[in-house]
Amino acid sequence: MIDLSSQPGTRDMALPARAAALRGDDLQHAVGWYWAVCAYQDPEITSVSIEDRDGGSFDDVVVRRVSTAHRLLQVKNSNFGGTLIDDKWLLATSSSSERARSPLQHFFDTWKAWRDSGEPFDLELLSTRGFDPAHQILGEHRDLLTHQVDVQRILDASGASRLGKARLLWQEHLNISAFELVAFLSAVRFRYAGNENDWDEKSALRMQLNGLRHDREALTMGRALVRNWVKLGSGEQSRDEIRAQIHESRLQATDAVLHLVVHGIDRERGPAPATVEIDLLDLYVGDDPQRRHRLVDDAAWEEVRVRVRAAVEMLESLGPRTVRVVGKMRLPVWFLLGAELAATRGWVLETERSGVAWSTISPPASDREHVVPQSNAGSLSSGSRLAVAVSLTHPVGDDARYFLRAAGWQDIPILELDPPAGTEVGHYSVGTANWLVDWARAARAAIRQAVTASGAIEVHLFIAAPAQAALFLGHFWNMLPATVVYEFDPATSSYFSTVRV
Repeated sequence: MIDLSSQPGTRDMALPARAAALRGDDLQHAVGWYWAVCAYQDPEITSVSIEDRDGGSFDDVVVRRVSTAHRLLQVKNSNFGGTLIDDKWLLATSSSSERARSPLQHFFDTWKAWRDSGEPFDLELLSTRGFDPAHQILGEHRDLLTHQVDVQRILDASGASRLGKARLLWQEHLNISAFELVAFLSAVRFRYAGNENDWDEKSALRMQLNGLRHDREALTMGRALVRNWVKLGSGEQSRDEIRAQIHESRLQATDAVLHLVVHGIDRERGPAPATVEIDLLDLYVGDDPQRRHRLVDDAAWEEVRVRVRAAVEMLESLGPRTVRVVGKMRLPVWFLLGAELAATRGWVLETERSGVAWSTISPPASDREHVVPQSNAGSLSSGSRLAVAVSLTHPVGDDARYFLRAAGWQDIPILELDPPAGTEVGHYSVGTANWLVDWARAARAAIRQAVTASGAIEVHLFIAAPAQAALFLGHFWNMLPATVVYEFDPATSSYFSTVRV
């Protein structure tokens, strides 16, 4: 992360007006660049604009979205800590003219215009000024988690109470009812902004996750892009336009690691933020992660594949080809991720085991003869199907035979892949990333040989192995027929088909 701590200070507590204005512009552009970086990765964002023509008094940064609420931000900068947002500031007008409007009136006018447009929206007053802690609405009744005021308490407050008097003051100033006031306030977030350096820190983290350079020069270039939108009157910048400008500015990092987080059978709560997320929880039956094996519908496995492919397309669009995979999921999903992020497409995968990073480009194992799996294929008679039983953590061959007999496929030949000679089946059969890379390549070669010998045009894959083995095997799965991956259901003590690769 870049060091933002060493910044020149001011000689005294007075700034020329132009300096104050420049600080405000810099904060606005820093916020705008943060949202541009968000748009670079998030397909839900359709555009970002600065000084938006339809933004009203929340026009500093406007983020438009596909299906969720548009976000309109008014960015207010204050140079020193002695100023607050309170009634004195919110209700003040610039002149005595009847047409003069206060900030609160401008904010209300913007809310009315967007309410009448029928589009979903949120308003956000983002300020480096503090909000008056003694103010009944902005202080005691503003939730610092949501940055919204408690509209129900404001509505219920009696006119004689301090909160009721604060509400009546705003009602009279806006000439509206209590119900209209709380409707307006429910759409507004009152948020402390942090300074431009704080926003640079947030942008730098996002840039790193998105495979972009995140040094000081890159941040300066990013904010310059946003400043240029204002100088040229460019208006809305679509997500595609933002991505093109970032690429033209050569802000992509060549050595970046993207983070793919998958919420499979449980929500991943790890500390690392995601570049791209896949959420599959809604497709599973039940609320207990330990018992989530089956989907709500067998056909939903196609939806799993659709979501995985959409995530891979997003990762591909970002440029870097190294992806760290994190999440809680069953073996078929690990295998599918490896297959979609295939070695033949230039991907490099990382994941963790026992807190150690494992990579698909780990160097060869030093003891190669203890890597090649023992294979037992029996008679590979000619047929359209071949079953493969990967037995690293426990023997799975007999379970596969039982399933195949029950399905009426007792004649399908089975290739059993056990740990190499001298290695016991069990949790510790997979020792290192180096070993696993060599094993996955050797296993694929053995399967290729069995496919050629049997003439199979479809593989049925049963896996009993660590998650890393399923991921790596899928990653090197190449030049093989269509493959159906099976999952074991403890509730029925049987296997069932899942995804087709």
